[in-house]
Amino acid sequence: MMWPSLLEVFGRLADHRRREAQLYPLPGLLAVVFLALVSNVNTLRQMAKWSRAKRELSGRLGFRRGRMPGYSTLRDTLVGLDVGELEEALSNLMSAVGVECLDPPGLRGVAMDGKTLRGSDGEEGPLRLLSAVAHGSKWVLAEEAIAPGASEQSAVPEMIEKLSLEGYVVTLDALHTNTSVAEAVTKKGAIICCA
Repeated sequence: MMWPSLLEVFGRLADHRRREAQLYPLPGLLAVVFLALVSNVNTLRQMAKWSRAKRELSGRLGFRRGRMPGYSTLRDTLVGLDVGELEEALSNLMSAVGVECLDPPGLRGVAMDGKTLRGSDGEEGPLRLLSAVAHGSKWVLAEEAIAPGASEQSAVPEMIEKLSLEGYVVTLDALHTNTSVAEAVTKKGAIICCA
């Protein structure tokens, strides 16, 4: 199977930067961030240092030979990104890669669970996220913020609708043991397990 390149995946995102701020093409910048993250480089300053140490990648990422982005470029680019658009691009990448080739043989599972981010208290309360994670590979297939004042239960049906679940066992907290969730999961060709 031929997987799409990171430049193809990130090339679908709109570049909202001012023309003079486009020294580095957006797909290449996002590929730097992606590659740094999978290399266990987690802060923007570390990413800038990692980037400078990987100058041999500059041409392949669409940058001028030997030029790699620094901290300010990475920060300014990420701050201006449309998060929903980026999530969709990454979700499409995961679909193209095929989670089934990342999971062990046998039953394939997807866990859906909501979590409150520690230290995220704001005016509208703490940030709560609903995630769908592949059991074997532990890849996050989808993740969405739960609207302030809304329940995790209201966010689950929307996430189920967005995911391709045929042939999967979908695991959820017992809180989701209800007919509408069961019907939504089975309608997608999956098996539901609430515990």
